[in-house]
Amino acid sequence: MMKPIAPHIDLSAFQVRWSPQDAAFVAHSARYPGLTYADEWSSLAAVDGLIDTIEQTRTLG
Repeated sequence: MMKPIAPHIDLSAFQVRWSPQDAAFVAHSARYPGLTYADEWSSLAAVDGLIDTIEQTRTLG
């Protein structure tokens, strides 16, 4: 189950692609260059993981 999304995150800015090299779904966003998240089972899990990564990065920065 996805957590509530912070107001600074716009889901329409996210993209997910299948990466044959990684054998996983990879989520990325032009608004957060350099940040990606891969999940081998689910595109939704890849997006959720990217959101968590963004949140962690904002907390550290």
